[in-house]
Amino acid sequence: MSRINRRSAPAKLLSGQNPHGAAAEAYRVLRANLRFASVDRATRSLAVTSALENEGKTLTAANLAISTAQAGLRTLLVDVDLRKPAVHKIFVAPGRTGLTSVLVGLQKMEDAIQPTQVENLWLLTAGEKPPNPTELLQSESMHKLHHRLTAEFEFVIYDCPPILPAVEAVDLGALADGAIVVVRAEATPKDAVRQAVSQLELGHATILGAVLNGLKSGHGYGYSYYAYSYGA
Repeated sequence: MSRINRRSAPAKLLSGQNPHGAAAEAYRVLRANLRFASVDRATRSLAVTSALENEGKTLTAANLAISTAQAGLRTLLVDVDLRKPAVHKIFVAPGRTGLTSVLVGLQKMEDAIQPTQVENLWLLTAGEKPPNPTELLQSESMHKLHHRLTAEFEFVIYDCPPILPAVEAVDLGALADGAIVVVRAEATPKDAVRQAVSQLELGHATILGAVLNGLKSGHGYGYSYYAYSYGA
């Protein structure tokens, strides 16, 4: 298990921070831990989820995507939280079209993917909110799109919905090469975490680890990240 702390600061993207600072180093360590979490095969796609809402999964997914892109890998961040999409808000990107438009055949994949100001990082926003998010994300179209995305990019990160309120999060965890669960310290009930992990296991997802954020440290209230191979 590895622990990385950063000083108390407003939640920001790494692209707007010191690339040599503590926050950037925290995500580099997380990225490195994920690289070694799966020894049988390389992890090229990752589902980032949480048990409940407001645990920091989207910020974790976004910063991990930036860190991976800064390492030189062609990285795509996909917003698959179709109920409450937030990636377009974080990056201040157009969000009216995106994943949903591609899945229903209204837009080509290459036209929906957006570049960012971060070199090697692209976005596929959620697009218009659909009436049937579960059916869309469990569809054959989503499976085919996943294979196209992983062929086009070196690393694909899915910002998934929280597991307990949204059943499709389990399917997305199984679709990706691995999944990590974001947990907020002193906020997320332990039973909720256990239930979320159990559902991922039942769905045959490969759980690579967990990220614990919002942890109090000796230097004040900040963020700490734990990444570890599941079962360690």
